[in-house]
Amino acid sequence: MDKNKKTALIVAAGVGVAIAAVALASRKTEAGGEVDQAALGGYVIDSATTMGISGAVVSIGGKSGATGASGYFNITGLTPGDKNISVSANGYESFMGTVTLVKGLNTLTIPLTPGGTGPGTATLIGVITDADTGTPIVGATINVRDLSGNLLAAAASQMYGNYERPDLPVTTVTWEVVKAGYETKSGTKTLLDGDNTLNVQLTVIQTGELATVAGWVAYYGQIEPGGGYWLLAVRDATVTISGHTVNTGPNSEVFRFGSITFTPGLNPVHVTAPGFQDYDGQVNLLPGYNDNVGIIMQPA
Repeated sequence: MDKNKKTALIVAAGVGVAIAAVALASRKTEAGGEVDQAALGGYVIDSATTMGISGAVVSIGGKSGATGASGYFNITGLTPGDKNISVSANGYESFMGTVTLVKGLNTLTIPLTPGGTGPGTATLIGVITDADTGTPIVGATINVRDLSGNLLAAAASQMYGNYERPDLPVTTVTWEVVKAGYETKSGTKTLLDGDNTLNVQLTVIQTGELATVAGWVAYYGQIEPGGGYWLLAVRDATVTISGHTVNTGPNSEVFRFGSITFTPGLNPVHVTAPGFQDYDGQVNLLPGYNDNVGIIMQPA
């Protein structure tokens, strides 16, 4: 036998089950020294059929991973020594025990007994907003991954910046939120059974790319006395953004700044129109073409 190889017996004792596993040869670095970290890989199987269990959550040493379609899992970045381990899956009794890890790759097969309720499932909910203005961001993508980097699920923010992703494992995950024109934001979160709230604020990317602007001016009014309120056009409005001015004209509520460009981010807005109160505010412009900037005025 290679003198650099060694084996160790790992006993995971819990719920009346004793499991033997083998620690494979410690890996060597290019310089010939031993790697100081340990990894645990193996299978979670049905104790009755010996078939692999997909979606089981294995937690050990503060790290977690979910099994794939074959029941295989692989958790890296562990430290050698005695560790508590837990395994859970829907429809099976949960397993808890201890293992002793050595340097390098350790392998383990864990049978689960059918009939338990499992760990339940988690739902991730929240709202994605602009960090500067607080306005909801529509169409942001939320990616959820296990600690090994495997994609578990994805969701998109809706009309009010809200999103919901059900049927996630009860475990620690990493998340990232991606939206064009904004800096990507990421982190980790431990998901519990039931609803888990994660609200995220995104910051506009400050680049050398300039913004162009078009939009409309309107107000809430009644078409006929006693009727409902509708969004109605404001004609002949004068719109000023960061010192640049255009007019909608007497027959239109639409304004366009044409070839005039602006710095992305918050820009001051001043609007006047006959019969309406002056409007003063800010608009958050993204790099590129901003073609739906809406301004709501109040009658004088």
